[in-house]
Amino acid sequence: MKKIRVLALVMIFAFAALGGAYAMWYDSLYLYTTIKTGSVDVCWANVKTSDDGGHYAEMSGEAGANVWLGNVDSMDSGNPNSGELKNVASLNAELTPDLEWSDVRAVNDQLNITLLNAYPGYQEYIEADIVNLGTVPVKFRVIDEDVPPWVVIQVDLYSNEMGEVQNWTSLEGYQLDPGAIVHARITYRIHQSAEQSKQVSFELQLKGIQWNEYSPDESYVLPDSIQPNRIGD
Repeated sequence: MKKIRVLALVMIFAFAALGGAYAMWYDSLYLYTTIKTGSVDVCWANVKTSDDGGHYAEMSGEAGANVWLGNVDSMDSGNPNSGELKNVASLNAELTPDLEWSDVRAVNDQLNITLLNAYPGYQEYIEADIVNLGTVPVKFRVIDEDVPPWVVIQVDLYSNEMGEVQNWTSLEGYQLDPGAIVHARITYRIHQSAEQSKQVSFELQLKGIQWNEYSPDESYVLPDSIQPNRIGD
C-alpha cells in the first residue's frame, strides 16, 4: 500500500511537470539585418590638352602656306629661340572606357595620351577633372613603374571648391570625397637622353583606393576579424 502511495505521488509530480512545460511562456528577440554596400567610382571629365592637333602639317588653301595645324609648342623660359615658336610635336588625348570592369564604373576611366614627333625639351600638359561618382571617399596612389627614364611625368592638382585656386600639390595620398571634383594637370617632359625614332607605350595609373585602406606602400590590408581596440571606441 505504501508503494502504491509513493508511485501515485511520483505520477502526480510527473504530470505537473508535463503541464508546466506545455504552458511555458516565452518571447523571442530577432536581429534582422539589411546591408547595402557602397561603391568606389572615379572618372575623368572635361579633358583638354595644351598642344592638340597634327604635328608639322602644312595647311594649304585660304589660310595660305606655312600655316601649321594645331597649337604651337611651348618653349622654356630663357630659351634664345623662344621668338620662333613652331608646331613640331603634338599631345593628344581621348577618353575611353576601362575594360577592367563591365559595369558603369568603367565609363571614362581611361585617358589615352599620344605624343607625336616628340623631341628633347618638348613639354606640354593635359588638364582634366577627376570626379568621385561613388559613395566612398578615395585616396589616390600614383603608379608609374613602366615610364621610360627619358620621359618625365608630373601629376598635380588644385581644388576650387571655395572659389579660390589652391596651390598645386601632389596627387599621391590626396583624398577625394563622394561628389567632389578636383582639377588635375599631367605634365609631360621629354628628357635630353631620348633616342631618335623611338616608339614606347606605357601606363600611368591613378588608383583610387577606399580611404581607410590606403597606405603609401600598399603594406596595410584590412583584417577580416573583429578588432578589440578600434580607434575611437
